[in-house]
Amino acid sequence: MGLIVEDGTGKSDANTYVSLAEADAYFVDHGAPASWSGVASGSRIAALKYATSSMNSFGWIGSLFNFTQALAWPRIGAIDAEGRDVSGIPQRVKDAQCEYAFAHVQKSIVTPVDRNDVLQSVSAGSVSLTWKDNAPVDRDFDYIYGLLDGLAIGLNGSEIPIYRS
Repeated sequence: MGLIVEDGTGKSDANTYVSLAEADAYFVDHGAPASWSGVASGSRIAALKYATSSMNSFGWIGSLFNFTQALAWPRIGAIDAEGRDVSGIPQRVKDAQCEYAFAHVQKSIVTPVDRNDVLQSVSAGSVSLTWKDNAPVDRDFDYIYGLLDGLAIGLNGSEIPIYRS
């Protein structure tokens, strides 16, 4: 199945926030056209779907626009950190999806997570790090999480939702 772009109406069959053309334009604007467009279009489409699916599992401010929508956005009652209403699909959500998809196809651009004392050796000449066998292989998405700051809840473990009784 191809990409079905959420248009802000809460589509029940959407599977992406951005089209392939929008993602391609995003990377031209952000100086990485060859790194993204050099990947086969089928892989770019799959990466956009993967990014959307991953992002759909995040906790988000506000409530679903309707209960039949396929994706987490659009939302109602969403207010950003400056007190502004957030409607439709925020550009930061679209940008984050592009970056997440890029990280998926270019795994080398993301930084490793803190490996907590599992460094086996360090060299100074030509800099070399060797991790112990038990070192985690997770990736860190701080840049992407920064794009979503104030829209997503708890991505960096620093936000805890508070409810009034």
